[in-house]
Amino acid sequence: MDAEAGEAGVQQPAGAASTSTAAVPFDRSSSRLGAPGAESFDGALRELKDLRSQLHEAADCCAKAFLSTDKKKMILEGTKGYICDAVVAVIDHLGTVSCKLEHKLQERTEVAQTERKINFLKQVIFGPELHSSLSLRFYQEISIDICMRQGGF
Repeated sequence: MDAEAGEAGVQQPAGAASTSTAAVPFDRSSSRLGAPGAESFDGALRELKDLRSQLHEAADCCAKAFLSTDKKKMILEGTKGYICDAVVAVIDHLGTVSCKLEHKLQERTEVAQTERKINFLKQVIFGPELHSSLSLRFYQEISIDICMRQGGF
């Protein structure tokens, strides 16, 4: 085996096509947070979960390449570099997921706060009218009740 075996253990699983997603499992550009709301929380979480299976595939590939070559030191060094890139990618995805989750929670909080503000404004605007109409209705009901008890109606 030659340098191709070492590269195969680091960059893509054995027998995988170059267009496979496993060929480049840690494309950092796809994990970057673009414009706010550009990607959903669910999508970011799914990408993070996909990294797990890609890491397992890469580990199997590296193990096979290590066992099937005489250039074990080259495979080991390549694997170390790959592991460093993998850790960076996972941390990057964790940051993306946490940012999306925080954004989602903030939106929900903002909606609840806006609803409370609207209800407060309704009370301020319609409160006196509502209070006076309720007071009038209550007064009329009490007057009718008193008259009926006294036999006035």
